[in-house]
Amino acid sequence: MIIDNDKDISNLFKIYLEHDDFDVDAYTNPIDALYYFKKGKYDLILLDLKMPQINGISMFQALKKIDEKVSVCLITAGISYLEQLKGKFPILRNM
Repeated sequence: MIIDNDKDISNLFKIYLEHDDFDVDAYTNPIDALYYFKKGKYDLILLDLKMPQINGISMFQALKKIDEKVSVCLITAGISYLEQLKGKFPILRNM
């Protein structure tokens, strides 16, 4: 699963992963992604940190409540945004 509000980024990841025979669902709306997320359906989630409606960390926490075993890779193009989040979320402090 890919969750990134930037449609071009989502499509790029989707194209490359499908080229390597992965089944991929891509969402630009985190609310939709959360609605369709099911326990055990996904092995990996590529999750943007900076999104409207739900930031990546809150989304991460919501997804982990549904499926604590799913692997999540946090992605961002905004280093300054990551620095802001480090103070609020202990999970990011070692990044």
